[in-house]
Amino acid sequence: MSSNPTISVVMGAHNEEQYISESIESVLRQNFNDYEFLIIDDGSTDNTPSIIEHYSECDDRIKIITNSSNKGLMVSLNKGIAEARGEYIARMDADDRSLPERFAKQVQFLDANPHTHLVGCSVRYIGPHGDPLGVWSCSPSTNGPEGLMENGKDMAHASVLMRKSSIRAVNGYREPFALAEDLDLWVRLARKFGPKFSSVLPDILFEYRITPDLYRRRNIGEIYGSHVGELVGEEEKLQARISAHLEQATTELSPARYTSMYHITAGRLLRNYGNNTKAAKHFLTALRYDPAFFTKTGFQLLLDR
Repeated sequence: MSSNPTISVVMGAHNEEQYISESIESVLRQNFNDYEFLIIDDGSTDNTPSIIEHYSECDDRIKIITNSSNKGLMVSLNKGIAEARGEYIARMDADDRSLPERFAKQVQFLDANPHTHLVGCSVRYIGPHGDPLGVWSCSPSTNGPEGLMENGKDMAHASVLMRKSSIRAVNGYREPFALAEDLDLWVRLARKFGPKFSSVLPDILFEYRITPDLYRRRNIGEIYGSHVGELVGEEEKLQARISAHLEQATTELSPARYTSMYHITAGRLLRNYGNNTKAAKHFLTALRYDPAFFTKTGFQLLLDR
């Protein structure tokens, strides 16, 4: 690794022992090797610290940054970006996987397009055990700030390669948006650099893992996301309102509901992917976990062909 690598890979991790080895190994298997790998252990209490320590002993591109307690993903990402030496920042989550050509193709694209500030890619959804569920074929963004606020994000956050200078130009991630951090960042980049600040490669270069726990986090995140347009200009005014909604979300939804949500989504993706047999198994599992929710939500998906 050179003293100033092309890429700084930034991964935050809090209690990710189940999948983090797969994520780390997917980075180490990249065809493009000029990178440093910054892993921020965010106060983990499981085996995450020992797992990342093992990998750091085997590969000197890995640098561990440790938070004394759980500070949250935004603090971890900003720490990583502050210490990054690379020209580009590659996001990576501790439960997803990058395919071997991801970095090479994204670097090639940004090198050839100096006015593009970040590039994503198409994504394959995978289940808890890595089984393919479907594909998210992303399209290049032409959304300005207002369009992003209205229509939401159009690429997976952890799949992007970004110019470090561009992220620093908008002062990185903001903690009030801890559960809609990508959309907030996209809005600010669009405001500073224009609606064509980003692009998306059509290649499938990233695998995004869907699990029941993801739905617990996503449900809360969507509450933030639904308010992000207002929050961009009026953070303090709306924080109390969002906090009340968060409290309601975390108390009203049970583990069975999150599990049912996961299986409904997995079934829908598999059905759209043409695998009706596996899709049916997921729908039946969703029905078993939460019959009322499936009757209200999942059954309609069976009718919407």
